[in-house]
Amino acid sequence: MKIGFVSVIKENWGGSEEIMYAIAKEALKAGHEVYVSLFATDKIHDKHKELIASGAKYSFRRGYIVPNIKPIRRQITKVKNFVLDAIFNPYADFLSNKLDFIFYNNTAYAYIFDKKLFDAIILKSIPYSIITQGATEYYRPYSNLDIPYMQSVHRNAKLNYFLSSNTKTTLERQIGATINNFKYFTNPVNIDSLEYIDMPKNDTVNFATVAMLLVVQKGQDMLFETLSKPEWKNRKWVLNLYGAGPDEAFLKNLSKYYKIDEKVIFHGKVSNIRKVWETNHILVMPSIFEGMPLAMVEAMICGRPIITTDIAAHSEWIFEEKNGFLAAAPTEKYFNKALQKAWDLRDTWSNLGREGRKIALKKFNPDDPYNMLKENID
Repeated sequence: MKIGFVSVIKENWGGSEEIMYAIAKEALKAGHEVYVSLFATDKIHDKHKELIASGAKYSFRRGYIVPNIKPIRRQITKVKNFVLDAIFNPYADFLSNKLDFIFYNNTAYAYIFDKKLFDAIILKSIPYSIITQGATEYYRPYSNLDIPYMQSVHRNAKLNYFLSSNTKTTLERQIGATINNFKYFTNPVNIDSLEYIDMPKNDTVNFATVAMLLVVQKGQDMLFETLSKPEWKNRKWVLNLYGAGPDEAFLKNLSKYYKIDEKVIFHGKVSNIRKVWETNHILVMPSIFEGMPLAMVEAMICGRPIITTDIAAHSEWIFEEKNGFLAAAPTEKYFNKALQKAWDLRDTWSNLGREGRKIALKKFNPDDPYNMLKENID
């Protein structure tokens, strides 16, 4: 069979791509032809190169804009892409492969901008499944006029995959319809071993945030504000940021503004996640919008407790004072309370990490990519 995969992230890789990569590998192993549609970025990730070397065929779409370019150039590029996409279907090359099935990997709303794709899918009667990586709980990034279309996209899918029941019910509330044809999944972890990592022995607490540097989603600015408060000034801590993104320069300036720049270290993207947990005590994720962060699952498997916000799947994996701490809402006030509580109970972190590891190993299913291929293709 000819199986297509659509990615909607506007960078060369993200945690959400791991499930697409894993299903594509299973498809190639089973002898299927694999076709992938990506935004054309400035660099092809090594895992895409691996799929290409294994026989996958790639099509590239307009839409990626180089980070940190001048605003006028950014706007001109956006207008140019909009006009070209209005005239030419950006999926024409991808769809010319006469696909038998499509996996569409997205946040809850990306398909709003891909009506040409779904119009063509319906016209060509191509079966498809939607993989939803997350939904924002505090606002709707679309018009009421989009709702009938959104309902139909989910209704006509063979299966709708969600990382959590909370993401599913959030989307159902926002579109005013029940999604009956659904299943849950877990993203593959990006670590080469599931073994426990001993807690570091150093006296200075090493907080780690493993996430894209994008404050509207990941909330690092909120964390900076919290750590700038008087009660945190004289405590022995370091914040290690692992990741890259469009807000890197902003966050570096913000750390200086809050006068915490000597205790905040930007490491950029890292490939060896287990190395991160050899030197860090706890994962701190002040997220505003998520699905179920891969970084959280990886940290739990390595034996680290979590401090995060009560959104998305977090409360289905994190249990207060059992394996972590949940801020009641993604605001500085509540995150400060959660961080303070965790600090006061830091002597328990090793036990919390071990308990979290048990929970993660029980909930994480490494067979999901195989199962997702089988239940759609067989």
